[in-house]
Amino acid sequence: MDLYLLEPLINVYLLGSFTILFGHILDFTIDKENLIIYMQKKTDLYIQGLRSLYMNLLFISGFNYIIAYNYLLDIQSNNLQILKYSGILLTHNIMYFGMHSMVHKINAIRFIHNFHHLFIQNIPSIGNAVSFLEFQIMYVLPFLYGMYLFQPNVTTINCSILTISILNSIIHSSALEKINWLPFLVSPKKHGNHHKNYTGNYAAPLIDIDALAFPSRTTRNT
Repeated sequence: MDLYLLEPLINVYLLGSFTILFGHILDFTIDKENLIIYMQKKTDLYIQGLRSLYMNLLFISGFNYIIAYNYLLDIQSNNLQILKYSGILLTHNIMYFGMHSMVHKINAIRFIHNFHHLFIQNIPSIGNAVSFLEFQIMYVLPFLYGMYLFQPNVTTINCSILTISILNSIIHSSALEKINWLPFLVSPKKHGNHHKNYTGNYAAPLIDIDALAFPSRTTRNT
């Protein structure tokens, strides 16, 4: 069996570059006030965040995508498979919720998530500013498991990754916290409260599992 390298690397670098660019565009436009605060008063933290962002999206993602492309993806078709796309998004949402809850509630593994919570005030680009372990276990593993379950083609998994990436940037926008989301969706306000309070609102970045499963304990938009 031939091992494909160039094709998966092109795909992953396009996905990673778009995610980085989208986050920075939001940073420098609607969230520029908070960006200035980080650049002026929390410069070292901001630089650490950028380093982890680039490392996660451009290097760690590359190794994972090569494995997925060669062993988990259908590389023969290129149509968008709506049911598989939906299944991957749901799988990612459920797995992330479970693991995110665990790293908050189990002291022995809390270190995995601590770096991300140094960012108390959100800006979009920090959505992927997480430790290596968090990125691999909580961000990438749900995609890999979704690929194993549904065996999507490249178009479908790329659309799934882009959807999660865009939403992840959006829910980390402090400027968008004023907008009311639909109750069953994760909103920037809910996720912003999570960063400020370090508890509750564990779902991200799409379906608000907290609101659906534990409505009495969820911080609402209103």
